[in-house]
Amino acid sequence: MKKETHNFVKDIKELKEIVSDHLPTWKFADEMEKSMICISYYDTYGIEDFKAFIQFCKENKREDIITLTIAHDLNGTYKEHFLPRTSGYYKRTQKGA
Repeated sequence: MKKETHNFVKDIKELKEIVSDHLPTWKFADEMEKSMICISYYDTYGIEDFKAFIQFCKENKREDIITLTIAHDLNGTYKEHFLPRTSGYYKRTQKGA
């Protein structure tokens, strides 16, 4: 298995876990639908900003905005000219950035 494929599968699994943890009331038709939404989001935006945003919120006692932000970002996956609220968190939160 190529490294890129391994990272893709690992990242999609992690993104699905984030969605399940923070959006437990969202109803998906099945696991395939959740996977396809996560893959579409990942293909366009990646996962780094999501993870950095969640970490930032935890470190700054702002967990109350995680669910709304993730819901906003996933809902916008298929909209043209969409900019996720989590956009740029990875770059802005890295040491020395």
